[in-house]
Amino acid sequence: MIRLTPEQVLALQNEALHSFATRVVEELPGYRGPMTAGRSQKTLFRATTAAIDRAQTFEIETERALFLYVNIAMSLGAAFDSDPAVPWAHDILTDKAYIGGRERIDDLWNTYIDYCDAVMVAEGAEEVPLFPVEAYRAFADLPPPPADDGTLAPILADFRRIWPEKADLMSRDDLRIMVREMGARATDLGLTDTSAKWRFGRIGFLLGYAWDADPLHDWAWPILRDAGRGMKDAEVMNHIETGLHENVLKPALEWIDENDRDDLNPVDQRETA
Repeated sequence: MIRLTPEQVLALQNEALHSFATRVVEELPGYRGPMTAGRSQKTLFRATTAAIDRAQTFEIETERALFLYVNIAMSLGAAFDSDPAVPWAHDILTDKAYIGGRERIDDLWNTYIDYCDAVMVAEGAEEVPLFPVEAYRAFADLPPPPADDGTLAPILADFRRIWPEKADLMSRDDLRIMVREMGARATDLGLTDTSAKWRFGRIGFLLGYAWDADPLHDWAWPILRDAGRGMKDAEVMNHIETGLHENVLKPALEWIDENDRDDLNPVDQRETA
């Protein structure tokens, strides 16, 4: 009888996960075309493995469950499980009433589909889209941030201009938490100017509040490293917004224009036991 050492077992497990992640990366363009457009295989692999690692901390371990989790992470952002804009995700993933990952992932996926139904609109789509087409288009045409009066009012109005359905679904408390946490992230990166922080927060509202640490947006880190290192905050954000347009908005919207709108929704079926 062959006995494997713990190291050999771990190596086999790692090899199996690597093989699975590779297959997921190959499948993703067919499921999350706009989100993966313009991304390299290396970037998609890093984003996929990061999502798999995160999912496993919630006892989500089967290939089916991991695939669904990766799809949600690509859609809502790598840190969707702690994003104040989608508190239901954190509630489901940390609810100890679930025994194992099967029921948890089913509830997470079905709640995600309900969320998409509420916030991701696409003119002409026959079914619930899983990509915020109109929000991406709105962001591409945004004017400079309005003046900050120290209240949530101008921020809420600005966010509603980007993505009204998402803004309307958030409570004032969740919005306040999101603005505070995105501001703290911007400060930690060296951004001190109020307008720059606002511009940073706008992107977080579109891509997920921890977008700066999302492996899917690895284009951003080389730019953000210059924050607080001699480059002015406004210059940093100018470069970031250019990168956003070139690496995210333009490829995604070109994908939409080149593909059938119905292709936005290939895995929207309800997941049942």
